[in-house]
Amino acid sequence: MELNLVKDVIVPILIGVLASFVFLLLASRLRPSIEISREIAKVPPGGCGPSTGGYAIKVVNKSKRSAVEVRARLALAQKILVPGGWINASTDYFLMKDSLFDLPGQGRDPEDSAFRFFTHQDIETRWEGENYILFSLVAKDSLSGFGRTISRMYDVKRDKLKGGVFEVGNSMRIV
Repeated sequence: MELNLVKDVIVPILIGVLASFVFLLLASRLRPSIEISREIAKVPPGGCGPSTGGYAIKVVNKSKRSAVEVRARLALAQKILVPGGWINASTDYFLMKDSLFDLPGQGRDPEDSAFRFFTHQDIETRWEGENYILFSLVAKDSLSGFGRTISRMYDVKRDKLKGGVFEVGNSMRIV
């Protein structure tokens, strides 16, 4: 049996490399596209939250498909001086709901593809100086199962905190 180098070795390698490239291209396209609000809404008492008021961050699924297994985390990040230098430490805030089974996409009903993550804990007291608020979200695409992590850093309190509630639907406006 004679071995043909081009037909038996090089062509299968090239096909394998091409198939891997196509898979990676599809994997990069089939991930959730989620937008996180640029501002945090300081919700007044009785304004679509508990009677004590609180803070809301809105997310909108911009994909056509649903995002599934959505998990969110809200934390205060601060620099702490320890022997040898500064380190970053974080303190989590309790979100009233920190996970969603399904966040619908734009395909079905575009007005239904938003969600507000809400906390009633006071985030303003320790949010000063170089401290910042970090909101992180992990979600998977309902078709491919490929995930994406999206984060938003809220660094300056006076620029990122706005009194009011988010408009209904996919708008990120606070009114």
